Amino acid sequence: MKSDILILDDDFALCKLLESILSEKYNVVVCGSPALAISVLKSTQNISCIITDLVLSGITGIDFLKYLKGSGNFNSIPVIVMSAYWQIADECYEAGACCFIRKPINPDILLEKLDDIVELGVI
Repeated sequence: MKSDILILDDDFALCKLLESILSEKYNVVVCGSPALAISVLKSTQNISCIITDLVLSGITGIDFLKYLKGSGNFNSIPVIVMSAYWQIADECYEAGACCFIRKPINPDILLEKLDDIVELGVI
């Protein structure tokens, strides 16, 4: 049975690329906004990992991460943050990210990290 992965990014092309990379191994739910991601999270208990961009419309990925980690319902879901702004990686980890992946995304690294998190429970 495939695990469910939620991707949060407002870049439609990147979402489609990530979906094509991950869909062979995972069920992928793509959300273009934090509000939609929260709605999806509230309606399902099956999300194994969230992959979010750092720069989002109306909220930063760090603010979204802090919301998740501060909530009683979603704080145990591992979150991977992706961004070209590698200088912010420490702040992402402090906010609760389990992994930071630098853009442009290397598909092999993303799959390796995701497999470690979802299949092995390595955070």
